[in-house]
Amino acid sequence: MISQGAKAVKSGKLLENDIERILKSNGYYVETQVKFTDCYNNSRSKMDFYIPELDLAIECKRQMGSGTADQKLPFVVANLNKFPASKGLLVLAGDHYHARKGIAMYLDSQVSDTFNWCFVENFYDFIKNN
Repeated sequence: MISQGAKAVKSGKLLENDIERILKSNGYYVETQVKFTDCYNNSRSKMDFYIPELDLAIECKRQMGSGTADQKLPFVVANLNKFPASKGLLVLAGDHYHARKGIAMYLDSQVSDTFNWCFVENFYDFIKNN
């Protein structure tokens, strides 16, 4: 039997694979699991993707059912702003994020010249238009 944590890692990896495929199929060079020092001064943190051509860091989060993943989003936003890139993007997937309207409200309040977010189904259009 696979643990809940192992299921979450597998689900997250599927999302990362989808994002990487979209980026590469659109001609972008993609660096994966890029080390950086996070907002807690942890030098072993990793950003899911960095796209040098766009100077864009991307972090992906998937949450299918209820849980505490949404409580980590302020940390993710802080780290996207801390990562040494001019822009950061959070890509969300899963029923949980769609169902919790407060998540979109919070993330919308954080959008700036250096941070944005989208649902995975809008990622392709986001990349093409930004």
